[in-house]
Amino acid sequence: MARRSRVFISHSSKNETYASAIRDAVETKLKELGYDVLLDRSRLDPGDRWRAKLHRWLGACDGAVLLFGPAALQSDWVRKEATILTWRREFETQIRIVPALFGGVAKSALDEYGLGPLELKEDQIAEVDEGAGSEKERARLLAERIARGFDGLTPLVAETPMSRWVEDIADLIRDNSFLENAAVALFERDDFAPGNDPVESERMGDAVVSAERVAYQLLHSEPEAIERAFDELLRGQIRDPKRLAKLITPSWVPAESAKAIVAAAARPAGRRLVALRSSQTSTPEHVVLKGTCSDGRNLIVPPISERATTEAAELELTQLYRRGVLERYGINDSRSDLPENVQLAQEWVERNGKRVFVVLPATATGLAVGRNLWSEERIDRPVYLFAGDELETTNAVATIDGISVIEPELEPLAEARGNFAANRMFGRVEAL
Repeated sequence: MARRSRVFISHSSKNETYASAIRDAVETKLKELGYDVLLDRSRLDPGDRWRAKLHRWLGACDGAVLLFGPAALQSDWVRKEATILTWRREFETQIRIVPALFGGVAKSALDEYGLGPLELKEDQIAEVDEGAGSEKERARLLAERIARGFDGLTPLVAETPMSRWVEDIADLIRDNSFLENAAVALFERDDFAPGNDPVESERMGDAVVSAERVAYQLLHSEPEAIERAFDELLRGQIRDPKRLAKLITPSWVPAESAKAIVAAAARPAGRRLVALRSSQTSTPEHVVLKGTCSDGRNLIVPPISERATTEAAELELTQLYRRGVLERYGINDSRSDLPENVQLAQEWVERNGKRVFVVLPATATGLAVGRNLWSEERIDRPVYLFAGDELETTNAVATIDGISVIEPELEPLAEARGNFAANRMFGRVEAL
C-alpha cells in the first residue's frame, strides 16, 4: 500500500493566539485532505536541544508550510527549518514549499529579517486580507489557500542525495554494539517514543534507537555532540572508521553555504564560480561535501599554496592546477589531441552525474589562474571555489563577472569548532 504524502508545518506560535489558530486550521485542513501532517506543537526555547525527530521530518517530508507571523520572523528555529528545506529543494526539485504571511508581515519583511537568500517563490506565497472577518475566519481562509498549494502532491519515492548520505552512514554503524550510547550523546530518548512518529513507524516499529536515526542526527548536531557520539561508536564495530569520519565531519557547515554550492553546480559551463571567506584549510572541502551530501562520485581538486611556486606564480599555479583538474577527468595532458579530449572528458563525467570542484586561493593570483583554466584552457565545467580570509578577497572577487559570494559569511567560531572536531576525529581513527 502506497504511503500518504507528508507535509511539515514550520511555525512559531509562542504567545500569539492568531498564529496558533492558523497553525491549528492548517493542520486540520491538511488532515482532512488525507496528508500525514508533521507538526511539533512544543516549540523549543533558545538553548534547548532541537528535537531529533525534526531533522528526520525535514528530510522525509514531501511538502512544507512555512508560517511567517511576527514571532516566526524572529525565530531561529523557523529560520533553520526554512534553510534546510530550501537546501533540499536545490537537489530535490519536487518538494513543495508553501510560505504563508500573516499578522501584518509583508513580503519585504523576509529580506529585512535575512530570509531573502532562501529565495522563497513569490508565486507560491499564501496570504489573506487581514481586514476581512474574524481571526477564526481569516485562519480558515488562509489554511484553504495553503492547502491549494499542495494540489497534486505525491510522495517522493526516488532515492535522493540526502537519503543516500544517511544510508551510507547507517550501513557503517548498523551492527555497532554502542549505537544506543551514541544516541544518548545526540538526542533524548523521548524524541523517539514508540508510536508517535509517522515517518519512523513505517520501518522501525517500536524500536527506540536505529542506525538511521543516529545517522540523521550525526548530520545535524553540534560538533561536540557528534564527536562524543563518534567516540562511542569507535568502541564498537565500524566497517570503515575513516570513511565514517569523512562522511560526518562536514555536518557543521550551515545549510545556506551548502545551498550556494549546489546552485553554482547547476549553472551553465564557465559560470560555475563561487567565493567563500574562510580561515581554515579544510573548510572549502567541508562546504563542498555538505552541499553535495558527501556524494562520493564528486571529485575535489584541493588548494595549492602560492608559496610553493616560483616568481612566475600565475603561470606555475595554472600548470599545477591544470594537471590536477585533468587527472580528475582521467586525462593525460601529454596527448597531442588534448583540447578535444578535455571537452569529451568533461561532458562524459557530467553525463554520469559527477562534478569536479576546484578550490583556489581567493587572491588576485588565484583568480587569474581560474580565468586561465576556464577561458584559455577551456576547462569550463568544474565548479571553481575561491576561498580565503585575506583582505583582498572581496575586492579581487568583485572583478569576476557572474561570481557569487557565499552569504552569510561563516561564523569564525563555528568554523573553528567544526574543523577542530573533524581533526580530532580523524586523529582518533589514525590512532586505532
